[in-house]
Amino acid sequence: MNNHLVKYFIQFGHLDIPLVGSLSLVKKEASLSEGKLIAPSQSIELEYGNFAPSKSFYAFLANALDLSIDQAIIQYEFFWSNNAKEGLTIYFGNLGDFKVVNDTYTWISNFDSSNYYSDITLNEFTPSLSNDEYISENNTSRWWIWPLVLALLAVFAILIK
Repeated sequence: MNNHLVKYFIQFGHLDIPLVGSLSLVKKEASLSEGKLIAPSQSIELEYGNFAPSKSFYAFLANALDLSIDQAIIQYEFFWSNNAKEGLTIYFGNLGDFKVVNDTYTWISNFDSSNYYSDITLNEFTPSLSNDEYISENNTSRWWIWPLVLALLAVFAILIK
């Protein structure tokens, strides 16, 4: 069951757990603040509450387990109620673990995007030349030479043939 739940979470970015909450992938985009580029962040968080899984989730689970949707609902609810024993750890792949403490589930995430991204401090950048000045400085007014050379080569090739 765990493997199918991990696949669903990776594919859709959330997983609703009956009587526990909703596990979701939270993404925060990079932002610019006070001369510092704040790194983007991603985390997997458990929001406690009574969330009911969607019909599409049960259809996914029924297809993965090769069961009817009604049987998939029963299996899924039994899986979470059966694992609600004190001190039990439910491994959720490389993403993290659920730990049962005092009849409540605690999410311990193994996913930390700060290992991959860091904030960047930006220095004041004042270019010496603007783009237009740079182009005009490097591109002299001899643009007409190449078309003239190509035209002469074309005329010469026509005359030889």
